[in-house]
Amino acid sequence: MQDLNAHHWNFGDPAPERGILLIRHAHRTGGLLPPLDAPLTEEGVRAAKRLGLEWSAAKPVRILTSPVERCRRTAEYCKDAANWDVEIKTNPMLGDPGPFVTDMQQIKQRVEREGQRSIIKMLRALAGGEPVPGMRHRDEGVDALMTELRRSNEPTGLLLAITHDYIIACVLAAAGQTTDLWAAPLCGAWIE
Repeated sequence: MQDLNAHHWNFGDPAPERGILLIRHAHRTGGLLPPLDAPLTEEGVRAAKRLGLEWSAAKPVRILTSPVERCRRTAEYCKDAANWDVEIKTNPMLGDPGPFVTDMQQIKQRVEREGQRSIIKMLRALAGGEPVPGMRHRDEGVDALMTELRRSNEPTGLLLAITHDYIIACVLAAAGQTTDLWAAPLCGAWIE
């Protein structure tokens, strides 16, 4: 496991000047286990715009996002409100499939056998560092993600990456932070 200095970051905290800020997408519809196409709520749209307005002077050098629509839209609303001239790029390491999934068929079969709630069990086990069939170990997946994100960033700049709560939970857990709290919308982890 590579050196990982990650801290909780909450909406309303100052924007870091450099490093990687990994945040969860804004509020979305769909309940506890939403479909991949669950859109942002009106509250989520307003919050993403508010984040952009508050950060307008703290322009990231890059914005990466999960290919999932709610992540892409969060990035777009934030960027537009801040009036940043920064390209938004999608990266599947940030979700769909993310850095952990190795065998989607195996995961789907488990969900068919045990039901939708098994997804929550699998993700909690993953964040806790337990082996999960069809997934890389947490530390291996976090290593792969950090390698990708660090390669995409500039040493003196800030990379803004929009992702999902379980990915943030795994990053924080791999850095020795608590996994009890999953990131709320527009909250996440700052990696120095």
